[in-house]
Amino acid sequence: MKILVFCNFSATLLVLSLVRDYGFNDAQICKLVRYCPKLLVSDVEKYLLPKFQFFLSLGASKAELRNVFSSNPSILRASLKNKIIPYYHILRDVVCLDDRSIVRCDGLKCPTSVIKTTDVENISLLRSLGVPQSSVSLLASCNPSVLVHRAENFCAFVKRTVELGFNPSTVKFIKALVAFGCLRPSKWVRKFETLGKLGWSEDEIWSAFKKQPILMTLSEKKVRSVMQFLVNEMGMLPSTIAKAPNILFYSLKKRVMPRDVNFATVVGYEEKCFMVSYVNRYQSLVPNLGKIYAAEMDKL
Repeated sequence: MKILVFCNFSATLLVLSLVRDYGFNDAQICKLVRYCPKLLVSDVEKYLLPKFQFFLSLGASKAELRNVFSSNPSILRASLKNKIIPYYHILRDVVCLDDRSIVRCDGLKCPTSVIKTTDVENISLLRSLGVPQSSVSLLASCNPSVLVHRAENFCAFVKRTVELGFNPSTVKFIKALVAFGCLRPSKWVRKFETLGKLGWSEDEIWSAFKKQPILMTLSEKKVRSVMQFLVNEMGMLPSTIAKAPNILFYSLKKRVMPRDVNFATVVGYEEKCFMVSYVNRYQSLVPNLGKIYAAEMDKL
C-alpha cells in the first residue's frame, strides 16, 4: 500500500484545480491519484500543464484528454520530452498516424516504460513481409502493447503466425499476431485444455483459430457457457461449432438463445437482417410473431 505524506498543500490545491478545470470528475481524479499518488504534489507549471497543452496542441478536446489520461494514468508520470514526444513521433512518422488518429485511438496508451526503438524494428519486420500500412496502423493504435515486445519475442510471434498460413496482407494476420502477443504460453495451454474438454480436437482448435484468431482472447467462462448451451440445449455437435467459431462471440442471452434455427448461419445475422428474414417475412403466417419475438427478447 502506498502512503503519501503531504507536505505541500498549496501544490495539491493547484493540481486539483488544474484537473477540475479540465473537467475531471471525482471518480477520474481518484483513479489518477490511486495509480500515481505523487501526482498530488507535482509541480503543475513544470510537469503537468505542459502535458495537457501538448495533447491539446494535437487537436484533442478536453473530453478526449480526460479519456487519454484516465485510461492510462502512467502518461502523467512519463517524461514529456524523453518519452511521450519521442513515441508520438514514432506513431506519426513511422506508423503514419495523423494527430487526430493518435488522440482518438489507443496509440499513446502504450506502457511508457517500454518506449524504445524496438517499435521501429518490429514495424520494419512487418513491412518486410508485405504487411500494409493500414494493418500496421491498426496494430499500433489498437494493440500497441504487442508492438513493443522485445524484437526476438516479436519475431517469434510473427514467425508462428506465418507458419500457420496467415497472409501478411490481411487483417486476419494482425488478429493472429495480437493473439500470440497478448496471451502468455500458460494461457494458450489453458485455452486448449478448455476447448478440448468441450469436445474440440487439437486440429479443430487450430482450424477455428485460423477462421477467427481473436477466439483465443475470449474468456474461458464465455466460451464454456455458449458451447454448453449449443451442445446440451440445442444438440449441436462440437465439431459443427468449430466450423463457425464466430458463434462464440455473440451474447448468449441476447442473440443465441432467442434463435433456434441454423445457428451457423442465423446467429451471425445483424438484428435488422434477422428481423427481415425470419420475423417480418412470416408475419402473415404467424400474425403475432413479432410480438412473440419481442416478448422473448424482453425476458433476457
